Amino acid sequence: MNIMIYFFPILINSVLSGIFFITSYRFAAEGSSGIVVGMATAVWSVIYGLISILVGRIANSRNAPVLIELGGIVVALSAFGFIILDGLYMQFFWIALNGCGIAFYCMPFQLFMKRLEPDARTGVVRASALYTWAWSMGFTVGPFIFGLCRSRVVFTAAGLAGLLLTTGVHLIANHMKKHRTLPTVQVEAVNAGQPVESFDLAWLGWLVGGIGVLAVTMLRAMWPYRGAELKIDKSTIGMILALVNCVQGFFALALMKPKTFMFRPLPAVAAGAAALFGLGIFATGENPWLLALGAISFGIYSGYFYFCLVYYALVHPIRAGINVAVNEAVVGVTGIVGPLAGGFAAGVAGAFSPFAIAAILCTTIMLFQAFILFRLRKNTIKTGGEIEVKKGLKDGILSD
Repeated sequence: MNIMIYFFPILINSVLSGIFFITSYRFAAEGSSGIVVGMATAVWSVIYGLISILVGRIANSRNAPVLIELGGIVVALSAFGFIILDGLYMQFFWIALNGCGIAFYCMPFQLFMKRLEPDARTGVVRASALYTWAWSMGFTVGPFIFGLCRSRVVFTAAGLAGLLLTTGVHLIANHMKKHRTLPTVQVEAVNAGQPVESFDLAWLGWLVGGIGVLAVTMLRAMWPYRGAELKIDKSTIGMILALVNCVQGFFALALMKPKTFMFRPLPAVAAGAAALFGLGIFATGENPWLLALGAISFGIYSGYFYFCLVYYALVHPIRAGINVAVNEAVVGVTGIVGPLAGGFAAGVAGAFSPFAIAAILCTTIMLFQAFILFRLRKNTIKTGGEIEVKKGLKDGILSD
């Protein structure tokens, strides 16, 4: 039953990617300016980020199913709105409403999936890996499927997906109540050799994730421009972009096995090297096969940082809810800044420059992460692995 819930991120993110594609394409086809085309995604990102913060103030593991169900209904309403009131500029209203619905779904869903895991700490590793894999697969298959469909088909599929999300989560939550007693609180396991500070690394996730998502959104926005400059055909450009998401998802899934890598500095250094190599190829490469290798390398990096972003937020036993809300706000803000910064850099210095800038930023932030994790491990060794557990952890008093 637990594994079934990861069908929903695949479904929702696949139709979401279809909506992004259709709305942007429709504005472009009607002769709208580049600013108007870009504003569609920007409006979604602003609403999504703001609503995520508000939802984070009320969401907890107990009311998460109700919030997800509400989010599914709002997603369905926005999708059917695209069909019923299909004016060109009405798209701004419906995509904003979609951002609101996705915010009600996304943040509580992560609390819900954490609650369904039987083991508090190792379950967070499993949930983080599966969630990153699931939404990555959604963004991988969505453009391929819905790029071949008429707009009404995409919006109808999105509406049905929202209703399926609401119905499915409602049934799963009721099933779990009847057949298993879900804990009202979860106490995270604290290992003797693990510093208690490691449970409060959400701030590090926000920094690493902020730069990482900035690089991802730059890549999504500017790679088609760079590919066109290199005279690479449209289908190959799309396949290379999809390869990033595919590798990202499966690499995150592979991280389900090792249980302590997210606290070790060496994997962070390796991820930084993967970012430098991958983005360096995007900045300087011209051969499609070489660019595919760059996509694989960058996907390894993005799989690592997305996993850490989710894990560092969820593993904290007291602030998981607000941590995840800030995660989603970071994603929303960088969803605006990344394409704008990438477009500005390309206009000033050339199509290669966004990737060069992203390579420097990603490498720097990963080295910073490695430094922080090294300091934490060093402090643990100095104290012989003995830690003082905070009273909130010790007593199992949780806010969510």
